[in-house]
Amino acid sequence: MKDGLTGFHRALFDAANDAMFVADAESGTIIDANRKASELLDLPVVRIVGMNQTALHPSGDAGRYARIFDEAIRSERGITEEVYALRADGKRIPVEISVSVMEWQDRRVILGIFRDLSERERIQREIREHRDRIQQYLNVIEVMVVVLDKQGRITLLNRKGHEILGHEQGAILGESWFDTCIPERFRAAVREVFSRMMEGEEKPLEFYENPVLTASGEERILAWHNVILRDDSGRITGSLSSGEDITERRIAKDALRESEARYRLLVDKFDGVICIFHVDGHLLYVNERGADKLGGPAASFEERPLHEVFPHEADMMIERHRGVIHSGIGGDFEDLIHLPTGDRWFWSNVQPVKDANGRSFAVQVISYDITERREAEAARREMIRELEAKNAELERYTYTVSHDLKTPLITIQGYLGLLERDLEKGRVEEARGRIGRITRGADKMYRMLGELLDLSRSGRILAHRERIPCEPLVREAVELAAGPIDHGEIDIAMAPDLPDLFGDRTRLLEVFHNLIENALKFTEGARPPRVEIGARTDGTEPVYFVRDNGIGIEPAYADKVFGLFDKLDGDSDGTGIGLAVVKRIIEVHGGRIWVESKGPGTGSTFSFTLPGAPKGMQEEESDG
Repeated sequence: MKDGLTGFHRALFDAANDAMFVADAESGTIIDANRKASELLDLPVVRIVGMNQTALHPSGDAGRYARIFDEAIRSERGITEEVYALRADGKRIPVEISVSVMEWQDRRVILGIFRDLSERERIQREIREHRDRIQQYLNVIEVMVVVLDKQGRITLLNRKGHEILGHEQGAILGESWFDTCIPERFRAAVREVFSRMMEGEEKPLEFYENPVLTASGEERILAWHNVILRDDSGRITGSLSSGEDITERRIAKDALRESEARYRLLVDKFDGVICIFHVDGHLLYVNERGADKLGGPAASFEERPLHEVFPHEADMMIERHRGVIHSGIGGDFEDLIHLPTGDRWFWSNVQPVKDANGRSFAVQVISYDITERREAEAARREMIRELEAKNAELERYTYTVSHDLKTPLITIQGYLGLLERDLEKGRVEEARGRIGRITRGADKMYRMLGELLDLSRSGRILAHRERIPCEPLVREAVELAAGPIDHGEIDIAMAPDLPDLFGDRTRLLEVFHNLIENALKFTEGARPPRVEIGARTDGTEPVYFVRDNGIGIEPAYADKVFGLFDKLDGDSDGTGIGLAVVKRIIEVHGGRIWVESKGPGTGSTFSFTLPGAPKGMQEEESDG
């Protein structure tokens, strides 16, 4: 393209203040670039020519830039957007690009004009930092307070002011503030600003820092806030100023600033939280991840006292930080921290920060959020506890199952031998009888194995918890036991207005069904046989019960009835697993179950409790 430009147009092209690139519209190959383009990319023009236009930008944003150029070619109108250009050393440069398509020497070309926005971004960043800079003042008793008359004489100076300036109480009252307390090199300028304020020509600055001269000749840096004093007629009579001594903090910040440039980028992107706290309890620095945890931009927390940033933990932190600074020895800690987003556990390493003279003036705290780890550890401990309990229970069950399953197996094995001899001798009727006994033994084993499966299922996580009307649930359980009820002519009494339950409906139906069937088995012989289902209140929680007037239980065996295969009446039907299933279901729900009986012939009452609905569900139901 250089050959196609006149000397005048070439000079204009190279003299432009913005970087300019010309690329072939079809291939995207750059065919010319000006001097500013070379400066922007830190590449000579001869290196730029021949590059593809996509190489001007970070590779991760290639799709976006392709869309911009495609839209410019398709719409044949200029497009302006803010993007990033990629310098030769890999640095991303913020730029505003204007892309347009034109005809040149019988072909279409793309003209891209890049305006460097680096200076604008720097200015905007400085404006933000200046705007966010907020000086936190202490209570008036904890800062210097000085009142000057219109001539600049000291009319009031509080205790903290005398302490900072090193003068005896009242010694400098009536003296010129500027001649006594302002270093000579600043005296004329400060006096001039004060005079204009007293004449109403200048408003007091919201915030500024000035050095003061102490009685010993030492200079201290104070952060000032000024208010103009007026009399009743509105005439200016003097000024009221409050100043906080920030000398040590300024020295600390200066020391930090020397090293900050070397690692700020690193710590801002660090996955953990990094904070630096001054010995006086102020937060000097927090990285981006820490600011995210605190719920705001990093600049909004710097210079603020710990009691504002961490109101719940400030006293503990200050004591810890001072201990580290005074001893020079750091350490590791785990703390629960109250954050705007909720309470979180943090592991922290606290180390002293020293200035150029080796004096500790602050602490650096590197923290990691370990909330999930602690929760996982707690869950692991609970799982281990449950597994240990399950293993112990499994050992008991294994022993019991192996013992109780032997009985039908021995029966089957014995009758198989007799059956073989009956068949050899042609004793058909005896063989049929033995086959029946073998079948009954197999059926018993089948029932026992089936109920063991139910028992294992009853200890698993509940499928769905809900509020359950109790009366329909009990009626369904009674209906499931209708055969034995009708056969035994048993009277079933169900109390009205049974309180609702909260839990897994299928499992709780199984509870009532098993308790009712258990009661039916042991009412045989009672006249008239009767089973009651009801509820009573024990304190604030309902207690559900199933009561029968059957054979009863010796109180000494009250716990044994819930054991696996434990049958107090060996002649009764069943495998001895049903009540073990009931106990497991109630305990998985978080409830408890027990049996009460005064002894043989007095009947039994099986009672259980269940937790109510969680608070959140109660509120939802109330709102509904």
